[in-house]
Amino acid sequence: LSFGSYWFDIISEIVGLELITKDKLPNLCQWIDEFVNHSFVKENLPDRGRLTQIFTMFLGSAAK
Repeated sequence: LSFGSYWFDIISEIVGLELITKDKLPNLCQWIDEFVNHSFVKENLPDRGRLTQIFTMFLGSAAK
């Protein structure tokens, strides 16, 4: 879930769905925030902007 949550957040943003929210799942959101902001993880995550571009292209071609 951890690294996948980073990707899931980007995809959710692109398609406009909000499945994991602080109101619905506060403990999970806190854990995700702590994980993603850990220094080792933060240094090794792929660039969010680049992933957004890739997912946008992928999701756009999947919709056709």
